[in-house]
Amino acid sequence: MKVSNQFSIENLSIIDYFLNLMEPIQHKLSDIEKGKLIIGETGTVYSRKIADSEGFFRILWGYSAYYIQNAVDDFFYSLLLGIKEGTNPHSVNYWGDLTDTNQLMVEMAPLSFFLIMHEEKVKEYYDYDTLTNLFNWLNQINNYQPCQNNWLFFRVLVNRCLNNLFFKNKDKEIKKDLEMIDSFYIGDGWYYDGHYSQKDYYISFAFHFYSLLDSVICKDKDPERSKLYKERAGEFAKNFQYWFDKEGRGLPFGRSLTYRFAQSCFWSAMIFAEVETYPVEYSKYFLEKNLAYWMRQPICDNSGLMTIGYTYPNLIMSEEYNGPGSPYWALKTFLILGISKNHKFWTIQPSYPNNKQASYLIEKGDMLVETGKASLQAFPIRQGALQHINGSIKYSKYVYSTNFGFNISRGGSGLNSLAFDNSFSLSEGDEFFKINTLSDDAEISEEYVIHNWRPWKDVSIKTIILPSFPWHLRYHIIETERNLQFADAGFSVPDDIYYNCSKSDSHQIVLESRVGTSAILKIASSGNLFTTKTLVNTNILYNKAKYPYIIGDLSPGRHTLCHLFYGDDNNTFNTDAIPDVWQDGEELVVLFKNGIKKKICIR
Repeated sequence: MKVSNQFSIENLSIIDYFLNLMEPIQHKLSDIEKGKLIIGETGTVYSRKIADSEGFFRILWGYSAYYIQNAVDDFFYSLLLGIKEGTNPHSVNYWGDLTDTNQLMVEMAPLSFFLIMHEEKVKEYYDYDTLTNLFNWLNQINNYQPCQNNWLFFRVLVNRCLNNLFFKNKDKEIKKDLEMIDSFYIGDGWYYDGHYSQKDYYISFAFHFYSLLDSVICKDKDPERSKLYKERAGEFAKNFQYWFDKEGRGLPFGRSLTYRFAQSCFWSAMIFAEVETYPVEYSKYFLEKNLAYWMRQPICDNSGLMTIGYTYPNLIMSEEYNGPGSPYWALKTFLILGISKNHKFWTIQPSYPNNKQASYLIEKGDMLVETGKASLQAFPIRQGALQHINGSIKYSKYVYSTNFGFNISRGGSGLNSLAFDNSFSLSEGDEFFKINTLSDDAEISEEYVIHNWRPWKDVSIKTIILPSFPWHLRYHIIETERNLQFADAGFSVPDDIYYNCSKSDSHQIVLESRVGTSAILKIASSGNLFTTKTLVNTNILYNKAKYPYIIGDLSPGRHTLCHLFYGDDNNTFNTDAIPDVWQDGEELVVLFKNGIKKKICIR
């Protein structure tokens, strides 16, 4: 079964890619420690015992689908043996008992889906005692509280499994959780993940992925809900397509980016669930292009095991819940292997959506997206998961790019270690800068983005952003009762010895690189232009990076700053393309060279 040449330069099929990733895993599964996959030593917020089993659970996402269309073999039964040992309370390999918000609840999801998809073979292989242990272990989730967010779907999937496999009536429990999940729905296919400010990849690879699985599982028992899930997913797809550029790169934004090509599992689920309100050829385009992109990245170690990181191994960008087996959550995307080998997906030509707009407001997702020929830029508001590591860095920068990525701070002082690209930050004249963070006081439209925030009680910042790819203008209004130093930074580029060109004068700074160009132009500002090299491994795309910034002093009083920022795939800077900017009374006007004119009141 081969996919089209669009998939990869090697013309590997999707199934080949899956099997290649699984080959080193099969060698790592132990005959002694069944139900575990011990592949690393990094720590997590949960126990080492759970971390050692996490990888085992997560490969079930891939094998659940793979064995739907492929004959079971010895490895299938080794998985069943691992499940048997893990759910046996008398086994040394027992996975453990649950508590509230226990990580094992997460891992019950792939296990439940695997059991549902292979119900007959499971019942044939397991004896009564094994099935009893399996039921008792899974049923624990009904005695404890999961996090009140996407985790509720884990209990739904478990209870679907208990209904199907053990003929237990868990409809009451399912109904209660689905009602709570429905309360997170805000329209246009969008949910929020338990808190209104959390609208990230968890909407696609959690809410919609699980709901589409459920639409297949419950289609006979609850056809209305099945239909509803598909309708919502179709609506969401019209927005979510703007999170992928023409090269198939997903937007680097938010937490859990180490799950990598789980970015595109939504497109697999759309096809698996037979969602008809969004063209299959579009889903195929984003799925294949995204997988092809990830195939080109060094995401595995020398033994072929997936690493924690993004486009390269990198613990700095990881979360407190990322263990050695965590990256295999990406195997959700191989759900596509569960469709029939005669499905039209395998022969239809992938197609990039011809209706994508150059500028698109994702209203319910609180994001304005600007699309270029090959890459995209996203301007979010009100986004955040500040309780997680580097939450403000991953959610609250002014703009995120598929081409330039973003930086993660490595230290508490200095712009090279803070690495505040695409941010406005302030200090009191020392090296300790405060970055703009999540604020509910924000506005977004098809024309502009506005942020308001207070780094101190006696300092207020209003930032107006007027974007048109590859440019955006930032107009800052600062009212301060203290002396401050500001830094307004642009896109990071790789610090590459093979292609590296910097140009600057008193009014502009330009960084040309092998992947594109980042620039800042002073329109009205008291600051000076500089470049800083970040500490290594701070940018999630490039292990060495640098970024331009403008820095200056602010005395007590009211100040306005106006800066133009540029970020494009072209590795040369065209001065003829610089927008015209002027003030007309109380309005700020920007005329971009593509003919787009934007204006906004700056009182």
